[in-house]
Amino acid sequence: MSIISEVGLSIDLDKMKKEIQELIDKYERFTKSGKIDSLKEEETKKDFIIPLFEILGWDVYNKKSDNEVSAEEKTSKGFVDHGFRINDIPQFFLEAKSFKAGVDRDDFAFQAINYSYNKGTTWAVLTNFRKIRIFNAQVKEKLASSAQFFTLEYSKFLTNFDQLLLLSREGMKLKLLDKQAEKWGKKIRKSPIDKQLLFDLTNFRSILSTNIKKNNKDKNLSHEEIEESVQKILDRLIFIRTVEDREVEPPILKPLILENNKDKLWIKLSGVYKEFDDVYDSTLFASHLCSTLVISDQTLEEVIRGLYETIDKTIQYDFAAINADVLGSMYEQYLGHISKKIKVSLNSSKRKEHGIYYTPTYVVDYIVKNTVDRYIKENPTKYKKMTIIDPACGSGSFLLRALDHLLLLDIGIDKRQSAKDSMYGKGMISTERMQYMKNCIHGVDLDPQAVEITQLNLMLRVAEKKERLPTLRSNIKEGNSLISDSTYSKNNLDWASDFESVPNGKFDVVIGNPPYFNLQTISDSKYKEGLKEGFPEMYTGQNDILYFFYALGTRILKEGGYLGFITSRYLLEADFAKSLRIHLKENTEIVQIIDFGSKVRIFEDASINTCIIIYKNIVNPKQENIVDIIKVKDWNSDNLSLFEFIKSNSKKNIKNEQIEVFQKPQKQLSDHKWTLQSEESRSTISKLEKNSKPLGEFEGKKGICKVFKSLESGLDQTKINEVNYEVFRVTEKTIQEKDLEREALRPLIKNGMIRRYTLNYTNEYLIFTTDETKIDKFPNIKKHLKEFQPQLEERYDYKKGNFEWWRLSNLRNIKSITSKKDKIMVPMIAPENRFIFVHSDDYICTADVYVLILEDNSFDFRYVQGVLNSKLMNLLVKKNSKAVDGSAKTASGEVKRRFSYSVKNISNLPIKIASKQEQKEISDLVIEIESLHKELAELQNKDTSKKEKIQEHIEKIDSEIDNKVFKLYDITPEEIEELS
Repeated sequence: MSIISEVGLSIDLDKMKKEIQELIDKYERFTKSGKIDSLKEEETKKDFIIPLFEILGWDVYNKKSDNEVSAEEKTSKGFVDHGFRINDIPQFFLEAKSFKAGVDRDDFAFQAINYSYNKGTTWAVLTNFRKIRIFNAQVKEKLASSAQFFTLEYSKFLTNFDQLLLLSREGMKLKLLDKQAEKWGKKIRKSPIDKQLLFDLTNFRSILSTNIKKNNKDKNLSHEEIEESVQKILDRLIFIRTVEDREVEPPILKPLILENNKDKLWIKLSGVYKEFDDVYDSTLFASHLCSTLVISDQTLEEVIRGLYETIDKTIQYDFAAINADVLGSMYEQYLGHISKKIKVSLNSSKRKEHGIYYTPTYVVDYIVKNTVDRYIKENPTKYKKMTIIDPACGSGSFLLRALDHLLLLDIGIDKRQSAKDSMYGKGMISTERMQYMKNCIHGVDLDPQAVEITQLNLMLRVAEKKERLPTLRSNIKEGNSLISDSTYSKNNLDWASDFESVPNGKFDVVIGNPPYFNLQTISDSKYKEGLKEGFPEMYTGQNDILYFFYALGTRILKEGGYLGFITSRYLLEADFAKSLRIHLKENTEIVQIIDFGSKVRIFEDASINTCIIIYKNIVNPKQENIVDIIKVKDWNSDNLSLFEFIKSNSKKNIKNEQIEVFQKPQKQLSDHKWTLQSEESRSTISKLEKNSKPLGEFEGKKGICKVFKSLESGLDQTKINEVNYEVFRVTEKTIQEKDLEREALRPLIKNGMIRRYTLNYTNEYLIFTTDETKIDKFPNIKKHLKEFQPQLEERYDYKKGNFEWWRLSNLRNIKSITSKKDKIMVPMIAPENRFIFVHSDDYICTADVYVLILEDNSFDFRYVQGVLNSKLMNLLVKKNSKAVDGSAKTASGEVKRRFSYSVKNISNLPIKIASKQEQKEISDLVIEIESLHKELAELQNKDTSKKEKIQEHIEKIDSEIDNKVFKLYDITPEEIEELS
């Protein structure tokens, strides 16, 4: 589709062309009259530039929005004239010039380019109406002309109308300029501002650390002292650079380098720190070890120069333009890159390993507004003294946004445009801003570096003139939010005593993105004991840490306070979150649940599936409380547009292929799991369950099958000196090479071998040694296992003294699994329903395969298999199960997300009670389809048309089974759609 066609779908292009022609005519009249070159820049903007962009669809006077087009964006070198935003996200920045000045000077272009880059925005525009120059601010070039994307003369506005439309609001909304920019792929792109700053700061950290170690050996500094000192130096330098670029202070750091005196640079810097402490009186510049450390001039000069521009001089940092979102994103990554070996590495992140991710701005905005605004609406007189806490604050992104939001509310909705300036020293006096920060904003983090960075970010927010800054030690605390007893953590936190200014340690609003990781992944037994002691109603030993943060919210919130978190969505369905679900139902009024499902990724570098939960803390929640549910199934646009949709539609009833919005009484949320079904979906599922029996035991109901998890060897394979060795799981090659006794081997079925109606067996075997095994009868197997005896003796079950070193580790359910020849097997994880029928007591399967043994003889096992592999049951599993990471090919060759087929997720599948004839019809088709799969397997390596015919026949029978199952369950096409 052409640019004109795409934009023309939603706006009147003929009207736009007519108005542009009128503006061109006006310009030509001014030119003929000789007035044009006498127009000043402000007149050029008022008469030509602003009207042009208004015609292009921009709300240039902000009649319908807070700040779609903002005037005079401040930079360290002056001002960029206008910022153009959609939903508060910058699209481009525009530098306007008079007709006389023209737009061909590189310094004009670089003012716009550098500002856009430092704002994390791709596009910069330089224009005097006569000519428009569009630059890609992310392209790594030293000449402005090399970064130019295209130029457009006024005389070509209509002949090259498609190019002009790229700058229209609709064109920007559709990202058409970005799409056109693909031709720039061969250009070397700059790293995004947050990534570039991250790289530079990590490098500065490395060289400072190395130099401090080298020059201060006499001080016997610990690793922690060096870490803290380096962090403090960098924080101080960033603060100084920021007040320089905001013109609160004159240039300070560069003159220090250029001064021609004998003093060492570290000594001169110590003097600057003292002066800043006298003026700003903050802990940031208070007396500290870092001021006494000897650091070479060369190292300090490299760091200081690097905070002005990159080594290759293609990027100039403007800290007046770099906003909190960019700094927050950079710092969150920075925290993750600090390791004991301080080195530049852009791949590892200990914070991400522990489920800590930087939250996108639009998510932070949404959570802040939906908690703070709700509280203020109910408590309109309290907002100047309301208390807000982020119990895992990271770099402080939620707290910064909350502070900004309170400032905007104080200024008033009708003054939102000027409010943007007020936060940068032009409106509200900084004393008031500091009062908001001291009274309202609080945070905790376990990482001392995060605490330091949050304090720095907050101070940067209010540092607009030379005046004393607040001390934030009582607001932003280092500590363990979840553990109050020092017996279990040296960083314990007592909410009431540590936050003395907050009565009883109870807050009005709790917000954040707490970490999420399973307790089984950590080895600190004291920490676990502390959680068990502190949250006995929640602790199982297999919880996710995020569950405790939700429960913490009910403790540290005042009655009537609000909590808003974005976390992993596992709490909606996981077995070990049952106690949390009950806790939330009984102690809160849940306002909203947004389930992003398995297809929408909120965090850029994470595959985690997420949800947002907002609740009101109420001791006795109303039974009739209604929860707004937003269930995202897919989204074919960007995440920003998704949140705009949610903001506008959260109270409506909507159902389509991408999203479902509905309301549900809180009391109807099941303790078992929150599948978040609308009434229509629940009605359809109830219909399926009628005259049916569950597949396995489910909520006290006996199933038609017993569902078993298989055994574990404890050591299928091992790695010694980087070489993989087979231990219990062996291939045919190993069997022959070592002459292993086949009587003690069993064919092994693994997750990946199982397909729909067929088994792709790959000749793998399990050494089947149980308590009954007489190991000396199998000398070659004993010799083979003896090679790995040290590793086998490290197994957990062996250490408990339960069995001999050569035995399989966990023989769970083995007697039940081998008691009958007929069984159905299903992989634990698959992209589609894959149930195979096995007639053998010989096969053993791995722990990631479940085994079904038929208990109710009124059901034909092949009939059950056919129902389980049907389209209907496939839809049911995907509706009720949880998606897991990764994808795989289905039988049709499509690559799809994988789902969990755990005991819990398949036991509740309703198997229809059917007549013998109805069962036989499906059973016969299943036998036929299995026979066809065997034929197909025999032709696997042959190129023959017969394979295509067999495949077509398989698909035909598959469809027949689906139709018979739909008929059996009396399900309509509309009801099928309801389940999709």
